[in-house]
Amino acid sequence: MTPVWLPDSVTTDIDRAVHYTLLWGLEGLVLRFVGRERERVPYINERKVYARLKEGNLPVIAIDPGLFEGSAANRARWLNDLILLEEVIGFCRRLGCERIIVGTLSGSGAQSDYAAACEALGRASRLAQPEGIQLVVKNEIDAICKTGRQLADLLKEIDKSSTGAFWCPDQSLVAGESPAKGIENLRRSGISIGLVGVSNLKKHNSGWKHTALSDGEIDWELLVRLLSKRGFAGPLCLQVQSSKEGLRDATALIQHVKLAKKESVVDEGF
Repeated sequence: MTPVWLPDSVTTDIDRAVHYTLLWGLEGLVLRFVGRERERVPYINERKVYARLKEGNLPVIAIDPGLFEGSAANRARWLNDLILLEEVIGFCRRLGCERIIVGTLSGSGAQSDYAAACEALGRASRLAQPEGIQLVVKNEIDAICKTGRQLADLLKEIDKSSTGAFWCPDQSLVAGESPAKGIENLRRSGISIGLVGVSNLKKHNSGWKHTALSDGEIDWELLVRLLSKRGFAGPLCLQVQSSKEGLRDATALIQHVKLAKKESVVDEGF
């Protein structure tokens, strides 16, 4: 497992993003917004980003261009996303990135919305497959797929060779699915987890609020071990709100990964 992070909640400056990545001991970045004007990938200063990442010897693990996040009923918009996807794929090739984060569209949950999501993502996967790029499809509380179960049901309808889950257990939790159940729902359906979102929440009277990795409803030490036991060896994407929080949570995540790897080695020894 590889601990990485999404830096734009802390900084959109690529120099500072690389600095924090190396300082905290993380092993890569997920790019969404970059630059002083918060340009969204792929419309960024590509040459500068490439040079800085090469200097830091850091890979771009995934990019998030904001595709397939609109309404399932707005066919014109998601058809336009399919056109934009070709440009995004070219950007990935130049940057050496193998994953593109996409949404599942939003909607009321009607069968027509689900059918639209299947069509949009199915067509997208056929564009990505020849390029060797994986679409990692994200579950979100305001999207058609909120949980691991819903994500598994959708992805079963799409070519698995070029798609996987960007599984966010905090979103599943808000929707009423436990993290352990989310893993099992994806595993039993044969869905590859391409990326895991790492964040924690605590429930307050006013609702769910972001909190420290070690201080929320999700037991991340246990969850990382469970992911390891289920064969997950991919990137864990840390999402934080400040540099102080980043140092604390990156340290915790790296420790969880080390313990899970050590436990795996011991199990193999027996």
